[in-house]
Parts: sequence; C-alpha cells; structure tokens
Amino acid sequence: MNNIYKDVKEAVSVKDAASFYGIKVNRNGMCICPFHNDRHPSMKVDKRFHCFGCQEDGDVIDFVGKLFSIKPLEATNKIADDFHISTSACDHFSCKTDRTYGANSSISVRMREEKAFKELVDYAISLTCDFHRYWWRVREAKLPDRDGEWSDLFCTAVENINLATEWLKVLESGKEDEKRELLNYLCNRK
Repeated sequence: MNNIYKDVKEAVSVKDAASFYGIKVNRNGMCICPFHNDRHPSMKVDKRFHCFGCQEDGDVIDFVGKLFSIKPLEATNKIADDFHISTSACDHFSCKTDRTYGANSSISVRMREEKAFKELVDYAISLTCDFHRYWWRVREAKLPDRDGEWSDLFCTAVENINLATEWLKVLESGKEDEKRELLNYLCNRK
C-alpha cells in the first residue's frame, strides 16, 4: 500500500499539482492559499507546501486531499488519474477518471475543460500550419508562366494560403469566443 503513495509523491510535486488544478504559482513558488481567505501569496509550493498564513503544511497527497476534501487514498488515486501515473496499487483499486471529488469538483471539471480546449486549439494550429505549408508548396509549383497566365490551382492555393493565415491569427491571438467559433466552423466544414 505504501508503494502507491511513494510513486505519486515521487512523480508529482505540489507545485505541479497546484498549477494543474488552476492555482497560479509565481516564479518564486508562491501562490494564494486555497485553504483560507487569502489576497496575497502566502503559500510556498515545491515538492511540499507550507502556508505562512494558515500554517497548512504537507505533501502533494495532503494538498490534493485538502483541496478536494477527500481522503488520502482518494487523493492519491486522483493524482494518479490526472497525471497518468500507472501503479499496480492504483490499478488494483481501479481508479476512474470520471469520479467526482468533493466540494471542489467543479474546479477540476473546469480545469479539464480548459485543458482540453487548449489541446484542441494547439491541434488546430498544427493542422492549419500543415494546410498552409501544403498550399504554399502548390503555389510555388504552379507559379504563373511567362505569359502571365494564372492556373486555377495557383489561384486556389493563394486563396487557401490567405484563409489559413487568417485562421492562424485567430487561433494564436484571438479571443476565446473567436477561437470557439472558428473551431466549430472547422469541425463542421465539409
């Protein structure tokens, strides 16, 4: 039984867990404590955590347990689920990623949704870059001849390069609602 705790503690620091669950950690490893009404960073996070305001202290399992109001084994399983840590003990207790955890489960759901959205945006950027590169190569291969005749394929390539450039602008620096609208359009495009 100690093995699962040890594996999780070695694999995930409190700093990693805090960031994963939506707590902003500054470059000095300080953050606003989620365990008391805190307006200025008073919690130091690294491999362990300590709050100088409320005196909470512990390791990553203690942190996640307190954050989600769950028992140590549940906290360990949650960390293993969220960070994809495979342990024989975790497998034995059949960890499930669709569990809800305590009063702060909406935080976890929101964080997962934000993470999934960011991954989708990153994937869309990658595909759009591939699309852009493809049409750029087509355009280069179909440059107008000496008479100035433009082929249909050259014109299509120029249009698609411009389209991909606009999509990349939105995906890389647009507002979230613009990104969602574009992703919806791209997913439903025939």
